[in-house]
Formats: sequence, C-alpha cells, structure tokens
Amino acid sequence: MNTSIRINCSKSYDDFVEASKFVGFCLYLIPGAILHVLILRILLIKQRKVFRNNSFFRIFATDSVVSLVLIFWGIFFNRLFMFIPPLCPLVSPLFFEPSLFLKMYYWMYNHARMSKSVAQILMVLNRMCCVISPIGYEKIWNKLAVTTVFVVLALPFFGSWNLLLSRMYIFPSYGGFNASYVKYVQWASLSMFQSIFLLIALCFTIICSSVSLYKLIILPDRIKSAEKSLCFVSLFYSIAFLVVAVSQLIFVFCEVCLKNRLYLLFQFFAFDFLTVGSAVIIMLSSPQLSNFLGFSGTFYRRKASPPGSTVVKIFTSVHNNSSII
Repeated sequence: MNTSIRINCSKSYDDFVEASKFVGFCLYLIPGAILHVLILRILLIKQRKVFRNNSFFRIFATDSVVSLVLIFWGIFFNRLFMFIPPLCPLVSPLFFEPSLFLKMYYWMYNHARMSKSVAQILMVLNRMCCVISPIGYEKIWNKLAVTTVFVVLALPFFGSWNLLLSRMYIFPSYGGFNASYVKYVQWASLSMFQSIFLLIALCFTIICSSVSLYKLIILPDRIKSAEKSLCFVSLFYSIAFLVVAVSQLIFVFCEVCLKNRLYLLFQFFAFDFLTVGSAVIIMLSSPQLSNFLGFSGTFYRRKASPPGSTVVKIFTSVHNNSSII
C-alpha cells in the first residue's frame, strides 16, 4: 500500500493545555530514564565485576535497555507529536507517504513493549529458582546468560513480525498525531499478540512469586526481610502488569472505550508505571545497588541472620554474605 494517507490536524485543542500534558509526562519519564541509565552504568561499567555473575541483574540490565527504548520514543515521538499541536502541521506531511522511519519507530516501540513481558517472565523464574535451589541455581542461569538476553530481544518477533510487512500511517490524535498500521496479514493483530504476552507474564508473576514466597515461609529459619521484600516486589509487578493487561484488554474488547479521550492517557500511564517503576522498585529493594547509586535510604535495613540460618539470595545479593532481598 503505497498511496498517500493525509490528515488534517485538529485545531480544537488549546496549545497550552496540550503542552502541559507533555511536560507532565516528561516530569517522570526523564527522571526514570536517568535512573535506568545510572543503574546500567553501575551494572555494566562501574561495578561490572561485582554484578557480572548475578543472573538476575543480567536480565534486569536487558530490561532496562528495553525501558530506555520505550522512554526515548515516548518522549521524542508519540508524546511530542501528540501533545505539541504546533508541530503537527509542520511534521505530519513527512509521513503522508510510506516512511521507513515511521515503520522502525512503530516496530521498535511495540517490540519493546513485548520484550518487557518476556523479561518479567525470566526475572520471576530466576527468583523462584533461587528460592527452590539457592546453591545450584546461579550456575545453571549463568550458563544461560547469552540465551536469556537473546530470548528477551528475539522472542517478541513472534508478535511484531507483521509490523515489518505492514504499511504505517499517522492519524489525528489530540492536538497532534499518532501512528498505526494497515495489517499486511489480517489475522496477525498486534493487539492480540500484546495481550498474549502480557497475560502470560501476569500469570508467571503470580504463580512464581507465590511459589517463592511459600518456599521462604516454610524454611526452618524464616528470613523475614526476604519475605517482606519479595512480597513488596511481587505486589508491584503484579499490580503493574494487571493495570497494563486491563488497558490492553480494553483496547481489544471495548471499541466504544477507545473513543474516550482518557483511554489513551490511561494506557500511557499504565505502561509508564511499569517502565519507570521497575527502576524505582529495584533501587528500593536492593541495598547494595542503592548504595552504589549513592542513595542512603533503602526499603529496609539489613538485619543479621541468625546463627546457622540459610541465606537465600532472592535476586539482589551478589555474595553469600550480601544483604538479602
């Protein structure tokens, strides 16, 4: 489909109000991006020797890169051209004809969304394996180091391949424009694949976190701090993926809801909660990482383990005597 698809930018939106929405998004997206960059700097550069053998942080580093992709496109494309009305008549003509740039943006953005789900599945599996087999799990996961990164980045191709074949176009949205696509393969709906990835990730989060918490509770010497932190982290991810799944299911099953202007804002906030929140939650839950980042306050204070107790590294400790989470 190589025909031109033109749009008329809406003039019914107040420039100041729309720009205020964009600024509002930036107020938390930019700090979130900075936090992800700082975490990656610690994990991959400054303290690489400390964290390189920790399988959980390897997966989280991949997830952080994916989050940065989402934040970058969120700030510099979809929110920018949607909520800054004066840009619409200037920029929109660039995308009336088929555009490789528009295709790569739309593909990367939605591919990254599904990568978040895959990374979450691997992280909760990693935590569960740690609790079930605290001695041997790290050796197994380190053998899968390259595989886990590959899976996070490659598995979403099963949901995004049709975008590479399809025609991208822009349509009026708020005071600017947004992007969508004309399906090349009719049955391969992006919303269907995204819903599948999200619901599977939500199920894995609930099941694996429940198993992990149960195994912690029945330990001979219960580790209260570990139980507390696991509950905290699991609750966050469960709520985050539930909210995102609800926003996606509304898109699939409630056509009337899509006409409501608030729906798109809700979907943005739902994904942003997961994208930005993942960096915040890992910082609050890992005393070691928090200290490397220069933050004195953490979610909990380290407590000495009782003599003879089993130290379980749920996901943030990198040495046998590290702080438990």
